[in-house]
Order: sequence, then C-alpha cells, then structure tokens
Amino acid sequence: MTMRHDSSAGRLWRALVCIGAAVFLGLPSMANEDSGVAEPKRPTTLTQLIDDWFWPDPHSHLGHVRSNGAGWEWVRIAGDVRAGTDAGLSVKQVTAIAAIYRQAGASTPPGTQADRKQHWRRAESKARQLLSETQQHRIDQLVIQRRGYRAFLDADLATRLDLSTDQRAGIRDAIADHAKRIAEYTRRLKAKTDRTGNKDQPISEHEELRFQTARRDKVQLGWLSHQQTWNDIREILSPDQAKRFQELRGARPGKPIARSIATATGSTVNAQQTPDASVDPPASPLEHPKRVRTAEQQVALEDIKKQLHDRLLEDLNAAENRSPGSVIQTSYGDGLPAEGSPQALFRSMVPSTYREYIRRHPKLHQLEFDRDATVFVSEQTLAVLDNALPISLDAAIDLMLYAPVRPARLAAELIRQRRTKLSMEQWIRIVKGYEFVPAIRKEYPIGVPVEIWGNGAIPFGFLLFDDPTIAGVVTETRSQLDGKPVATMPGSGWRSNLPGVSLGDESLGNHTIEYQLDYTLTVGGQPISGQLSSGKIPLMIVPDQPDTLAAAMSDQLRELVASGIRALPIARGRERVYSRPDGAGAFKRVAKLRIPHLELKRPLPVGLAMKVDVYFSDSDQPHSRPVWVVPTGQTSQYEVEGMIGDARLVQTLSERADQEGMVDARVVLTPSRSAALSHALLNSYYPESIEVQAQWQLLSVESDQR
Repeated sequence: MTMRHDSSAGRLWRALVCIGAAVFLGLPSMANEDSGVAEPKRPTTLTQLIDDWFWPDPHSHLGHVRSNGAGWEWVRIAGDVRAGTDAGLSVKQVTAIAAIYRQAGASTPPGTQADRKQHWRRAESKARQLLSETQQHRIDQLVIQRRGYRAFLDADLATRLDLSTDQRAGIRDAIADHAKRIAEYTRRLKAKTDRTGNKDQPISEHEELRFQTARRDKVQLGWLSHQQTWNDIREILSPDQAKRFQELRGARPGKPIARSIATATGSTVNAQQTPDASVDPPASPLEHPKRVRTAEQQVALEDIKKQLHDRLLEDLNAAENRSPGSVIQTSYGDGLPAEGSPQALFRSMVPSTYREYIRRHPKLHQLEFDRDATVFVSEQTLAVLDNALPISLDAAIDLMLYAPVRPARLAAELIRQRRTKLSMEQWIRIVKGYEFVPAIRKEYPIGVPVEIWGNGAIPFGFLLFDDPTIAGVVTETRSQLDGKPVATMPGSGWRSNLPGVSLGDESLGNHTIEYQLDYTLTVGGQPISGQLSSGKIPLMIVPDQPDTLAAAMSDQLRELVASGIRALPIARGRERVYSRPDGAGAFKRVAKLRIPHLELKRPLPVGLAMKVDVYFSDSDQPHSRPVWVVPTGQTSQYEVEGMIGDARLVQTLSERADQEGMVDARVVLTPSRSAALSHALLNSYYPESIEVQAQWQLLSVESDQR
C-alpha cells in the first residue's frame, strides 16, 4: 500500500471531477480569440456567481440516478442528514427514511426503467407518510433545486408554470447552447494541451503551468456558461412565471425558508419547523464557547483527568488489550505488523499523539482497520467516568486530544460508550479539535507549478460520528491565498480533503494560505453552526535556484534505484472491468483486463516523484498516469492505472494482444520537480528517468471493440 500514490490519485480524481462539474454546470459564450471582444470577468470560485436566481445543486454529494425517476430523488434527499435537516426533519425521521432508501435500493427490480420508477414512487409514498405537509413541501423544493435548469424540462413543472410551446422550445435551445459552449471549451482545452508535435519530449515546467492555466480557464468558463443558461431561461419566462418558479423552488439552503414555504403552501402551520442551519442559535450556558472554569472547577478537572489517565494506563496492560486482535496490538503495539499493511504505514510514523498522527499521516486518518479491531476499557475505568459526570467527559476529551496515542485511543472509546451523555458544548469541543493538515513548505521557487494539498479531520471522528441518530457533522472548507478565495470543498463530514491551492505565477515575497471550515453539528435533532480557521499560514516565493531536493547522483545510487523498482508479474495484477454509459443510467461492458503494478521492494535513501507514461510497442504517444510519489525510506506498490474505462487503452490492447491477451509495454518514470515540491513530506527525490518493462493482459473484449 502506498500513501502517496493514493493521495496523488485522489487529487487527479478531484481535478477531473472539477472539470466534469464544469461540463455539467455550463457558461456565457467565450469571446472569439481573434475578435478583440473582452471576456466576462472570470470567477475564482463558483460561489462568487450565486445570486437569488442562480445557484448550483445544493446537495451534489447525493449524486444522480435519473433512470430511477423522481421517487428516487425524493427519498434520497429526505434520507440524508444534511438535506433532511434543511427540511426540518428530525434525526428519527431522517433515520427512518434512510432505512426506506436502503431497503428500496436493495430490492430495485431488474426490469424496465418504468418498473424502477414505479418501485421508487412506492418508496416515496411510504416516506411521505412520515413527514408533515410542510416538511414534504420543502423536500419537493429541494428536488427542483437539485435538478437545476433540467427542472424546466419536467412536464409537470412546465404545466405548473403554464409554459407555452415556444417557451419550452426556447428553454431547450438555451440548454443546447450551453452544451455547445462546453463542447467548444473542451475542444479549445484539447488544442491548448495538444503535444502531437512535441510528444517525444518531456513536459517542461513552463508547459505544465500553461496546461494548468488552460484547465482552470475551462472550468471558470464552464461556471459562467452555467450562469448564462439560467439568465437565458429567465429572459424566456414572464415576470409572473419567474416569480412562480422561485416559489416552487424555494430558498437556497442556508437562507431563511419559512417565508417561502408559507407563501407557496398558503399556510403558516409548522412553517418555523425548518431551521436555518447557517445561523448560530442564541448561545446558552451549555453552548457558550468561552465559558471559563473557576479555580475550584479547574482543580477538579485536573484531578479526574489524572484518575482517568492512571486507569487507562492500567487498561493498556489488560489481557484483552494484549491479545493479537486488539487495536492496541494491531495499530499501536510493539509487535511488527504485516509488511505493507495500513498498520505498518501508520506505525512507521511513530506518532506521539493522535493529532500528530493526522498531521504526519494524512491519507489514512480514517483508520478503518482501527475501527474494526477490538478495544477494551474496564468497568472500574467506566465507574470513575460515571461517578464524576459531566466534568469527567471534559477530562476524557482532553485525554483524547492531547494524551499519548495509546491512552488517547482508550479515552476515545470511553467517550464513544458514553457519547449520549455529552452536552452540546462538549460536542462542540470535539468538533473544534479539528486538525487542518496542509502539506506546505516554507519556500517555493518562483514560476514552478505547485499544487498545495492537504487533509483535515476531527480526531477519532470515525468512532464518534458513525451514528447520525446520536450526532452528525457536515462541513464545507474553503481555501484562501493572500486573503482571496481560491477553492471550496463542500459536503464533507468529520474528514475532508482540503481545497487545493495552485502556485506558479505568484510574485516574489511573502504570501499566506488560510483554510476556513464551516460546520453544522446536529445533536439530538438540534443543529448548531460555527466556523473554524487554520489561521494564516506563511509561505515565501523566492528567486529560482538550484534544485536542492534533487539528489546528488552516483553510480551506486543509480544501481540501487534501478534494481529496486520492478514490474510485478501480470498474474499478480488486479483485474478491471471497463464499461461505458449505455443510456438511462445503464452501463455496457467493454472489456476485462489485468493491470500491472510497479513495486519499490526496498526502502531507498532518496524519495521518488515520478511522472508515469506508458508506451506500447510501435506507438510514440504515451498513456499518461498519475504521479508516483514515495518518501525516503518507504516501500511502495503503484497500480499503473489512470481512469477506469479508458477507451484508448482498450483499443490499444485490442490491436496488439497475442493469443493469450498479453501486450508488452515500456513504463517510463520521469522525475518531476513540481511533484516533489508539491509533496511537503518529500525531502529529496531521484532526478533521473527510469524505464521498466511491464505487461498488460486483455482477458476479454466485446466484439465491437476489436
């Protein structure tokens, strides 16, 4: 397992999703490159374009399965904690509808699309019976909001708006124009990043910066096209129709919505049931973030903290925590874990506290292997906790956040077993323990493209926020460069990737990056919101200089690296099934193939920061893959895979496979200064290219692919 490969692949996927979102969202016609017509001002984030008429899907994290019809949309929204909270649903209601969603999903008939739609309509009818009229109406509004401009294509909405035949045609044309603009932006991006005439040369730092700029331009233009589509539709509607649509759609989540519900239904009954989750409720003594303990209370806290800490140290030596399957042994013990396991990677960091673990080990902070292991706290320890509630829970939270990692893990288990007794203030303390973990260096050379990434997490959030009926948290994170918004990561929970920050054209001198996190914590059906900040993190852009990360070369180092990297036999590769969209939400199988892995079988005295390109026999055009980054002193395996479903790869393999489906290839690893600088945990990298021979295997392919 390789932390850095996973992290790199995740950033590539986020970049592709970002571009895909622009294709889905859409924007105003781009000025002709030769016309001299000024383009509209480019937004740095999509949120800059939001107004009372235009906003994107407020709950995009729910996804879309349009072939299941409107019933699926309705149940999916009502069964989600974040969307359900916006509609004024209680935790009990959301949990019940989530169960309906899971049951309906498991029993969806394999027949026609009409059968699936009817199946989900029945699930919707069952879910509606659990809600008040006001709550149902708000879910109806959110369904329209999630559909975006496609809502105008719905026959029922068109009838309710009394759209004429010409208006319906005009709306279809506006949406089609949006699709044409996106296709044109895609064509221009492809033209700007085409290297056909220079494909034999590695991508220079200047080219990489130019490509990043082109991709960013396409995304920004996509946002503007999406906004223009909405503005075009507004011009088609009469003022009364536009007003009626706004009533049917309701207010954007985070805005007061009771008035719009009352207006649309003609009733004020239960209108105030829907909370405004973006505004803090009036502070109570339990919720006040700056409550100061008296000297006597502080002494009592320290005393109970010491008692709990002593008890936890005794529990660490209990037979239950020394058994092979206990979390203390698998994740935090002295024995050697299995080579290449997540535990091995975790233990290699030797964290002193769990917070430090998150800081130094960002990719695996979810710790699934930790959650599934056994853990033991004694009845005596629980008795110490129970006899001093609620102050003992404050002490346990302190130990969870700041104690050495092994007693901290047991303290987290204590809290998990008594979390129904936590006050809102104590839950807020846990949320405020959120760790921002950006990978930032102190200095970057001017003009070198760098992607600053990172992760964030609430310590032990995987234990404390796994049951939304007790407590749930929804977060949205923003990044700022020199006080200006750069990117947003919406719709996350107790852990999140930090929004990326690209460097490359900043001026010499001092700069700052800041991350801000908005959270909505829901405990017992009561939501409360707040904001956390990483504070301004300084960095400096310095004049370009010799590459200090590039390792000094020697014949001995060349031999060590060349002999340490190999392609594993293809029989050990992972089987992948490639499919393509086949309409109505279905997919058609295209091919089944086996993908090779590269292995760094022993630790090196230098790190790796490699671009990965695959060349098949007589082809000069590479199949590029995500970068492979390995810190000094670590081993790694890298799956030579890009986007699953790569049609060009399937075609290439189909044309070259022998009778057993085997295809030989060269995997060229090219050092990347940009990738090395982007990984702040990397203190050196190997500066020469490496070539590895590998094989792919085409196991099966549909006949129309050959």
